[in-house]
Amino acid sequence: MSSTSMAYDFTEVKESGIHGLGVFANVDIPKGTIWWKGEADKNVLLLNRDQYHNFLLSDHAPLKAHFWDVLATYSYYAPQIDSLVLCLDNVRYVNHSKSPNSHTPIDAFPLVSIALRDIKKGEEIVEDYGEYLFCPWAEELDKMRWPT
Repeated sequence: MSSTSMAYDFTEVKESGIHGLGVFANVDIPKGTIWWKGEADKNVLLLNRDQYHNFLLSDHAPLKAHFWDVLATYSYYAPQIDSLVLCLDNVRYVNHSKSPNSHTPIDAFPLVSIALRDIKKGEEIVEDYGEYLFCPWAEELDKMRWPT
């Protein structure tokens, strides 16, 4: 069993025309392929409600602010496991598009990304962030993500 994420078999990180860095297919990825799988003991950190609230109440320091920025930028809420999912591998660089070619089926399998159509080698992999759900207990974090 490999200790690395399966995403490294399918993808690489490069400069994106959308925003900063992006995830690009380094092989052709057929429609329906699971190209990323999150595994708690390998490539994701799961932050539950109690952990979130304990961190929220902890003393403020510059590193705490940096950690909040990381959470706000690179995590998403998975209601089936009632946790924030912080991606540790390169999948955290997947950019947003209203015309996604990949999808994380939050309602069924919150720790996978599946190709919605054939993705050609060299093509940027994008997901629609609008499909992700707000975390009902992480109000402070959601304010950072989506300021009003």
